[in-house]
Amino acid sequence: MKQIAATDHYTIVVDTSKNRVFMSLKGNWTNVRDVAEFTAHLCQALGMCSPGFTVLNDMSGLRASTLTDLFATMTDILIEGGVGNVAGIFGKAEFARIQVVRAVKDKKFRSKVFDTPQAAQAWLDKK
Repeated sequence: MKQIAATDHYTIVVDTSKNRVFMSLKGNWTNVRDVAEFTAHLCQALGMCSPGFTVLNDMSGLRASTLTDLFATMTDILIEGGVGNVAGIFGKAEFARIQVVRAVKDKKFRSKVFDTPQAAQAWLDKK
C-alpha cells in the first residue's frame, strides 16, 4: 500500500494489488484552504489505479462540512477516472451521508453504505 497524503483533514492510500483507493475524511471541512490539495491528492491516487478501481471512503471522522461542492467534484473525479464501486462509511456523520447521497444521486456507479470497514471491504472484494 502506498500513502498519497495524510493531513489533519484526510488520508488517501492506494492498494494497487486490489486496485483500490482508501480515503478517510475527518475533522471540520468548513474552510477550503484546509483541504486545498485534496483533489490533487485524489488525482494522484487515481493515477496509480486502473479503470474499474474501487473506493473505500470512510467519513465517520468528519465532524462538519460546508463544502458540498467539493463532494460533487470528488464524485466527478472518480467517475472520470473510471471508478467501479464505492463503499462509504459514515458512522454518526449523518450530515455527510446526506451530502454525499445528494452528490451521487444521478451518477453512474455503484455505491453502498456500511457500518464497518470490514463489511465495506468484503463487499468491494466481491466485485
